[in-house]
Amino acid sequence: MNKSIDLQKWFEKTLKEDDIIKYDYSVYENVEEIGTGGFGIVYSANYDGKKFALKSLKCEEANKKASKEFIKELKQLRTITSHHNINRFYGITHDPVKNKFMLILEFANGGNLRQYLEKKWQNNTYEISLNEITQISKQITEGLGHLHKSGIIHCDLHSKNILINDDKFLIADFGLSRQIDDTYSCSSLKGMPAYLDPHCYCQPGKNPDEKSDIYSLGVIFWELTSGVPPFLNANNRYAILTQAFAGYREQAIPGTPTDYANLYKKCWNAVPKKRPKLLKILEVLNSISKRESLQLIKNHNKELILIDQCFGPVSAKIRNF
Repeated sequence: MNKSIDLQKWFEKTLKEDDIIKYDYSVYENVEEIGTGGFGIVYSANYDGKKFALKSLKCEEANKKASKEFIKELKQLRTITSHHNINRFYGITHDPVKNKFMLILEFANGGNLRQYLEKKWQNNTYEISLNEITQISKQITEGLGHLHKSGIIHCDLHSKNILINDDKFLIADFGLSRQIDDTYSCSSLKGMPAYLDPHCYCQPGKNPDEKSDIYSLGVIFWELTSGVPPFLNANNRYAILTQAFAGYREQAIPGTPTDYANLYKKCWNAVPKKRPKLLKILEVLNSISKRESLQLIKNHNKELILIDQCFGPVSAKIRNF
């Protein structure tokens, strides 16, 4: 009990020092658990006729180390000004009964991008228009650009961290994000491996930077055309990083426009400095979107094989968790 009180005092002190807005928990109604992710439990709640998302620490992780990660995400959110493609942060609240601090976030009524794409599979076929692909790609790119302008690297960008609210695609979950000038080294495996820049985990001393996020962006672009997560049949997360570092990537889906396929391949290029800047990515996406918007891309195969960038197709399969 004393340990819990000490943790709460430390938490309150940190919030006060960082001038973080705190709201009264009692104003929220119909609080319901809607999911878990990373170290947080997410709830939906109503206040003043609007729905919000409340994100708290998991009970078993309510220790000072996890709390520091929670505070870090909170601080990162404070530095990001409002943007239509970033999950909006309103402040923090505290549940006095469960003794939980919670982030108050914009509620996403459409779930996440992974779920959104899964729903497009009908009769063993995934179908999406080129127009929809480019519109989603542009929104994610614009949100990422705003993060980078705010001095934040996301470090864990994947389809479950892209939320949907009405027609807006929102970058969310900043638990692993960090300041661009942080002296941080990827010494432990965190995040979703299939989307992570392998150089950050396979090269000692390599720090994540804007180019690391662009690698992840390229993987998401490919996922938009396939309707499945990358490296779907991997044996374990370390195999994913080993294969990705060796140059293995997923094949382009038949019917994917060459310029779009070339764009995501440049984004996931093995050499970080060869990856395009976000402004260039938007330029290419805008060019593609001006063309015939009714073109459809279809995928009939969830069991996709990898392709080695240097040596052609291989049959090795690896799973993303």
